[in-house]
Amino acid sequence: MSVNQLAKDINVSSFTIRQLINKKRRFKTQFRCG
Repeated sequence: MSVNQLAKDINVSSFTIRQLINKKRRFKTQFRCG
């Protein structure tokens, strides 16, 4: 595995984690409003 591929994988995983956190936050605000 090359360093470039590893960096790409890290970027993808961090992006996915960020999306999950955003989804959770959005869900919390919806729950509070509803």
